[in-house]
Amino acid sequence: LVHNAGCIRNIPVGISGTTWQPEMPDFDTAKATIEKIANMEPGRERALKMFGYLCRSQLFSDGNKRTAQLVANKMLIADGRGILAIPPECKHDFGEKLKRFYETADDSELQKFLIETSIYN
Repeated sequence: LVHNAGCIRNIPVGISGTTWQPEMPDFDTAKATIEKIANMEPGRERALKMFGYLCRSQLFSDGNKRTAQLVANKMLIADGRGILAIPPECKHDFGEKLKRFYETADDSELQKFLIETSIYN
């Protein structure tokens, strides 16, 4: 079990394979960003924006990508847009795209990759 699972983290975290470090999360900022994304037009872009935000912001001490995938899948299913599932053969490329997104905050390459390889209707 993870200590303080589900609580906004209050310790710095590192990301494997990069020197980039996420900022310490602020509850009010996170809530406002999540609400802004949730209020976007329903569909793939909204779900993938939420996925990216939750991954990059590293709100929790552990389980951020898993949480992000669960939330994105909830949104995709509710919108009738399928599911997000990264195929095993795409895991390495996914990791590289995700690291680039972490370092640049530009999600266009990651979103394109996920749409082309990992959204199943």
